[in-house]
Amino acid sequence: AKGTRRQIAGALADRALADGALVALLAEEADEAVFGPADPTDEQIHRYWAHLDRYVAQVAASRPRIRRLIAPINPVSLRRQGAGR
Repeated sequence: AKGTRRQIAGALADRALADGALVALLAEEADEAVFGPADPTDEQIHRYWAHLDRYVAQVAASRPRIRRLIAPINPVSLRRQGAGR
């Protein structure tokens, strides 16, 4: 995926895989953690992971059961970037 975090968040929200506001929040929090004036606090880190867990649950819920079952063992994620293109 190419683009800024916010552009990618918009594309994900458009696909209706998860709540658009949550996707935008994740992008905003990631930008703040990376480009903000200070390192994120432990509370901010825990809150981000909680939001990410909620996002993953929403995406998983939108997929058929068989897809959810095979997702953790899908070998496609192990391929080197650009392989086979």
